[in-house]
Amino acid sequence: MVGLIKNRINTSLRRTFLFYLVLISISAKIFAQDVNSLSKQYPDELAIYLNKKKSIFLDIHADTLTINTENFSEMIYLKDNANILSEKEIYYSGMLKVSEVEAKCMIPKGDGGMRTIKVTEFIDENVQERGIFFNDSKVKKFIYPSLQRGAKSSLFYKESYLEPRLFGPYFFSAEAMSLNSELSITYNNKIEIGYKVLGIEETALEKSEVKKGSKIITTWKMKNVPRLERDANAPNIRYYAPQIIVYIKSLKLKNGTVNYSSNYKELYQWTYNLVKGINKDSEKEIKGLVDSLLIGAKTDLEKSKRIFYWVQDNIRYIAFEDGYGGFIPRDAEKVYRKRYGDCKDMANITTYMHKLASIPAYLTLIGSRDIPYAVSEIPSSCNFNHMIATVKLDDKYYFLDATGKYQLHGQPTSMIQDKEGLIVMGKDSCMVLKVPLMERNKNKIIDTVHVDFEKNSLKGRGKRYMEGYPKITFAHVYGNLDQEDKVDYFNSFLSKGNNKCKVTNPIVKNASEREKPTIVKFDFKVEDYSLKSGKEVFINLNLNKDLSSLNFESSNRKTDFEEDYKYEMTEVTTLNIPKGYKVKYIPDNKKINEKDFGFEIQYELKKDKLVYTKKIYIDFLILKKDQFPTWNKMIKELNKAYKENISIVEN
Repeated sequence: MVGLIKNRINTSLRRTFLFYLVLISISAKIFAQDVNSLSKQYPDELAIYLNKKKSIFLDIHADTLTINTENFSEMIYLKDNANILSEKEIYYSGMLKVSEVEAKCMIPKGDGGMRTIKVTEFIDENVQERGIFFNDSKVKKFIYPSLQRGAKSSLFYKESYLEPRLFGPYFFSAEAMSLNSELSITYNNKIEIGYKVLGIEETALEKSEVKKGSKIITTWKMKNVPRLERDANAPNIRYYAPQIIVYIKSLKLKNGTVNYSSNYKELYQWTYNLVKGINKDSEKEIKGLVDSLLIGAKTDLEKSKRIFYWVQDNIRYIAFEDGYGGFIPRDAEKVYRKRYGDCKDMANITTYMHKLASIPAYLTLIGSRDIPYAVSEIPSSCNFNHMIATVKLDDKYYFLDATGKYQLHGQPTSMIQDKEGLIVMGKDSCMVLKVPLMERNKNKIIDTVHVDFEKNSLKGRGKRYMEGYPKITFAHVYGNLDQEDKVDYFNSFLSKGNNKCKVTNPIVKNASEREKPTIVKFDFKVEDYSLKSGKEVFINLNLNKDLSSLNFESSNRKTDFEEDYKYEMTEVTTLNIPKGYKVKYIPDNKKINEKDFGFEIQYELKKDKLVYTKKIYIDFLILKKDQFPTWNKMIKELNKAYKENISIVEN
């Protein structure tokens, strides 16, 4: 198949090159406006794509499906700092070959002409993506030289897919505005395709279809596409960028019709054929380990926990793949002997050890939350970038991701919450199940602090309690710190009041014990914390001003806001009223209770102690832009509360 593709590429090289020379010439005439008129028309744009186009060619050769693409883009630069956009990247892999890369830029000359500079230096680098099971990804990097206002650049390259099911989405938007963005598919009429438009109404696209003999050419165009906005903590661009996902439903071959992926069950057959031959000779070595782990275990749940935790503790996660190895797990015996593997290797040994313990367990393909698609709706491999194990215990399914080193059994890694998994059950048997979304009361941080007021300073002792995802996050960070770094870390992590806080004597309990909450005890002192007016002293008991800066009112944010998980935070501060003083003023309690977020602050005087309690809850993974006004209102009220002081006065 590779030879056929190469022959096709070579025979079409001259035709393609001449075609794009003509296209560039036509484009130059169409967009003959000078840079001044474009700058006036689009004053906020640093650069503009005059054309951005992907052409896909689907065909059948020797009863084999081939997929090739041609990619072309032309950009004009409108501002003096155009070199910000000089670095470009092209991604490829062992299953996606890139060839015939042509990049050049046209630089204005003093006489009104243009000087053409061809890019000759390209750098190829590996790309590492944690959790991904197709991970021989590489990137080809290059730089357009001498970019300036009025310059133009053009890029052309080809792609060849060695596995047709690896087809991904086409994004109409990019890092710059596009005057014309276009996807065309030329395919043999023996090929049936499907597609899904996302991020935009399909009516916003210009669609055309032309039939030429046995070929069908379908084209989608989008005009004046806004540049792709990227904000901090935004969902992946797949959530909001205008895009089309194309997939192949079926092929009419000499011996009949072959179903590809018109639904997830057909896609599953390809998946099953990749993994059906694994673990042929793995039982001999691993059976003894499993038997030793199960000694004294009384229930299947306890057996499952021992297996899962052993894999977490003893198999090191390393991502390394090439070609179809990116899809096929290594035999469990090899993973056991080498003590390392990627996500699918860890999923395989977890699944296999459960089967040796007579517990139903299945390999499961899944996507991280960076991928918003659902395989039940879009039967495409672009749904998947991860593999886990699914275990059935007492008619309940548990999703076990051993790449999460400190993950609690039954608690999915945060990146796969609410995602659909395709469960590998047998030759003709599969199932799609959704991973549960962990409720906010499973992810807690509780700070309990007792403070004394001494000579304009606060001196106290505290305890931080963490469970769920906050515990796991802490374990990952804390486990990778050396002793010197821990001092700085705790001064930041446990800081109270202001930047003069000094944390001492931190004691950590249960950091790596999965089934116990992590507790950190510590002492602290905050210098110069109070204000005094005559005999009256003002003290702010809001020692942690959580969320105070997370206001979108003036941020000009363009995208939704994403959290890693839902959670609850509680802070209880008990101030011991100093001898010779009494409480003069206590702020009013305050509460905001929205569906997806809220807070409550209470003050309570108990004899010679004043107890401050703050509770915050976040009950969303993605905060939509239309929720920002309500969110901003909450933050405004929270910040008002943070400015409130209690006052004590000498008797």
